Amino acid sequence: MSASRTDASDKLDRIAVLCPTRGRSHKAHEVVGSWLETTSGQSDFWFVIDDDEAEGFPEIPRTKALVAKRGRRGMADPCNVAAGILSGQYRYVMFVGDDHRFRSPAWDAAFLRAVKGQGDWGYVYGNDLYQGANLPTAVMVTSNIIDAIGHFIWPELQHLYIDNYWLALGQAIGRITYLDSVIIEHMHYLLGKSEHDESYRAVNAPDVSARDAQAFAAWNSGMKSVEAATIRSLMQCES
Repeated sequence: MSASRTDASDKLDRIAVLCPTRGRSHKAHEVVGSWLETTSGQSDFWFVIDDDEAEGFPEIPRTKALVAKRGRRGMADPCNVAAGILSGQYRYVMFVGDDHRFRSPAWDAAFLRAVKGQGDWGYVYGNDLYQGANLPTAVMVTSNIIDAIGHFIWPELQHLYIDNYWLALGQAIGRITYLDSVIIEHMHYLLGKSEHDESYRAVNAPDVSARDAQAFAAWNSGMKSVEAATIRSLMQCES
């Protein structure tokens, strides 16, 4: 991907909400329901589904779906595929899990105000009633960052430490905003808000956790400075 691929003025001034989901049609309906109840009309909802589930995936009104080939366990690969497509169409790309629920009315308007206040570069996240300011478990990023570094998520990650990656990169470029009053609740099984199902067990397996911890540590001590410098250079060119 190239930063010059699509001029920012040609992109939709809206948020593309990406939601990877697998084997959880009930959660898919629930997260969309919460989005429909709270959106100010400045966001579009995109499911990210694996190719082996595409044929039977339910049609959910007001949403679209992108199909990504199933590779390693976890959400990083399919989300990078989807973000690579939608960053050419939208100025903002956001991740939510199918176990998140939008609670605050006009959350998307609040996110857009915040990101425009930081020069239309960087990350914005709300309060998930679990990690709070500590981690952006649901996050919006400006698509110019995806264009600049070529991915939404560090490709060596599978599923875990992804929110750590977003937080660290946002802090490294000095463009990340936490909105405590904007609730996007994380209905995580560790809080007793979801069933500890097979999807959770697969992506939280010890081998996945160990591998992702190592991959994040390697990025943090090496490529973080490279990615941050690339983004800061482009930010300066636009200032």
